[in-house]
Amino acid sequence: QVTLVGGSFPERIPGPSGSPAFRNTTLVFGPSGTLVARYSKQHLFDISSPQLTFRESDVLTAGTELAIFDAGAGFLAGLGVCFDVRFPAHATRYVAEHGANLLVYPAAFNHLTGPMHWHILARARALDTQCYVLLCSPALAEAACEPGYNGYRAYGHTLLVAPNGNIVAELDHDGEGVLYASLTLSDVAEARAMLPVAAHLRAGGSKSPIAQPI
Repeated sequence: QVTLVGGSFPERIPGPSGSPAFRNTTLVFGPSGTLVARYSKQHLFDISSPQLTFRESDVLTAGTELAIFDAGAGFLAGLGVCFDVRFPAHATRYVAEHGANLLVYPAAFNHLTGPMHWHILARARALDTQCYVLLCSPALAEAACEPGYNGYRAYGHTLLVAPNGNIVAELDHDGEGVLYASLTLSDVAEARAMLPVAAHLRAGGSKSPIAQPI
């Protein structure tokens, strides 16, 4: 009896004038195997540096809707994908408009941005929203450690951050693993009672639409 967040993949959609377009989409399946949420990445990853150049916006179309799902045990989870974690307003809308207490981001930071920003961003979004924040990353491929490797180097470090900003559990980067951790609603309640940030959040003029799973 698990809820499965299935990473992300390029989803083909109709584009302008009937030509195909693609979104970076994640699917969530409930304990019965039913598709319960579908989310497409809203903030596309562009980077230009001497070490790495990557332009997601050249090939992908940004999503426009939030997606939320019942994760069980009283947890209501909002979804983001990778670069979305850099945008506080994206995270806080889930709390202000939809009452989320868990945020889940399938993500694959690289070896340039990962060491600089991965942990900071996870903890910042937890503090912004007083939610649990789960960042799920691929492990570093063994081939990426070989001389001459020119592919993408995932940073790894899948981690869970508590509503008070503390890291609850974390994997390393150099191999596959499974992260086990306990989440409690009392941690969310305690953080929000001590500093009632969520009570003072201001939503926009209208609610962000929720994507339908199908």
